[in-house]
Amino acid sequence: MATIDANPRGIPRAPFVDNVSAFLDGSDHESTLAKFQEIQVGLETKIPEIEKSLELVVFLASKEDDSEPIITDFELNDTLWVKAKIPKTKTVNLWLGANVMLEYPIEEAKQLLESKLGSARISLAQVEEDLEYLKEQITTMEVNMARVYNDDVRQRKVQKNMQVVSQTPAPFKVICLTGGPCGGKTSSVSILSDLFESLGWRVYRVPETATILFGGGVHFPDMEEDQAYSFQKSILAVMIQIENTYRELAKLNSKRGIKTVIICDRGAMDPSAYMKREDWLRMLDELHLAAKGAESFYSLENNATRTEGLELARALDTAVMSAWVGHASLQVIDNVSVQNFMEKCDRVVQAVSTRLGLTADSNRYGKQVKKHKFLVKNFSLGMQFPVQYREFLVEHRYLVNTQGDGTQTRIRRRVEVGTSTVHLNSTIRYPPQNGQRVEIRRNINPREFESLRTQVDPTRVAINKVRRCFLFNDRYYQLDIYKSPSQGLVLLEAYLDYDETGKVMVPEWLDCEDVTDKPGYSMYDLALKENDEMIVCGTGNCEVL
Repeated sequence: MATIDANPRGIPRAPFVDNVSAFLDGSDHESTLAKFQEIQVGLETKIPEIEKSLELVVFLASKEDDSEPIITDFELNDTLWVKAKIPKTKTVNLWLGANVMLEYPIEEAKQLLESKLGSARISLAQVEEDLEYLKEQITTMEVNMARVYNDDVRQRKVQKNMQVVSQTPAPFKVICLTGGPCGGKTSSVSILSDLFESLGWRVYRVPETATILFGGGVHFPDMEEDQAYSFQKSILAVMIQIENTYRELAKLNSKRGIKTVIICDRGAMDPSAYMKREDWLRMLDELHLAAKGAESFYSLENNATRTEGLELARALDTAVMSAWVGHASLQVIDNVSVQNFMEKCDRVVQAVSTRLGLTADSNRYGKQVKKHKFLVKNFSLGMQFPVQYREFLVEHRYLVNTQGDGTQTRIRRRVEVGTSTVHLNSTIRYPPQNGQRVEIRRNINPREFESLRTQVDPTRVAINKVRRCFLFNDRYYQLDIYKSPSQGLVLLEAYLDYDETGKVMVPEWLDCEDVTDKPGYSMYDLALKENDEMIVCGTGNCEVL
């Protein structure tokens, strides 16, 4: 064993490990173990010899009073034995080792051998005990070395994961506040900016492009038709360029781990509310923004002319809302369900916070908005629809949840009917918090979509449905007609206040039953294979079996 350095009072000196491999390889536990094993082997060989010698001495002592000599077989070598006579004797010669043999009286020889046998047995027991202890210490040391190695691997893995997390882009969100004149957009921009800045987000405020240009002396009512068209075209081009400038900054922030929100005062669809349909389509084509095959779905009947007065404000409000119908995250904040202007601004903040999953902060603002769901009876696609709508083919697929915490993850593919435009996104729905569910939605590219499709939940089927999006009484609705599973099931969804009644929320020309939070009507339950045939629908009512 190596000598341990210590000070005069016996405090050991801690070794400095310069070369870890050499330090670990330099342990002398193997030589110590070999030394004790060698002692054990020696004692296990010596004890039988002492026992045999003691037996002979005891035998000679028993024959001490006999007059006849002892007849025995004597081994000359491995293959040669002879008869021998041992005359009566009172002494024996004992081999002590180191070429030393001494003569002892039989009784003394017996006592000596018994003493040596007892000492040898005690020594063997001590060596076996020490060997067992040494083996335990060696095992403990090896386990400790393995634990140190495993801990190092774990620490490296944690550091690697932290690096991966640090390299994961931070989210950036784009919020467009739009509507007719004096609708509260400017105040809402200020309130939202304060909220997100207090939460540590970088906030970019995109100004209203038309206001900037009007500030240069432009008076819209004085323009001729060709001037108005050129001006609107410039507004749209400048608006898109300004938004893209802020988007590029937000993307760079995202790479640096900085959460960013872009708040737009009006969006790129707003100019369509101030133009004739044919002028809007021509403008999109000139700016290379037209989606081929989708011409019939652009803001169809928005032909208002810019003049003064409340009647125009109401008309523009409706036209702007219609321009955004079909957007996946459209939220309408009406004037009917609020008592004053500040409550309307609070509703804006609450709706944005709910959409982004910031429920802890959204609860401070006004009424709580929740997604309501209604079962629609006696409806078919061929029936006359009393309001304008946009129609989409939608496919949902749920992914495997490996966490086991109730979180639901799904991917969606949406195609507008009559076009080839495809929109892909993923949604993570977390377990309820304070009685409210939180959903985080983000757009994904085709490569991400195909990658996530490999993780689909084998216990659930794909959901295919036709979705109609429409506005009614300043509220935005989505009507889903299921193709599979549960063919013929029709559900209506809308984000509405908790305290509104079903009569207020639901269009009177739809025969509806409120099934919000009712088991069996969530997409997650409908997609379950064993529930594939649980909801039976026909031309009449749908029943949950």
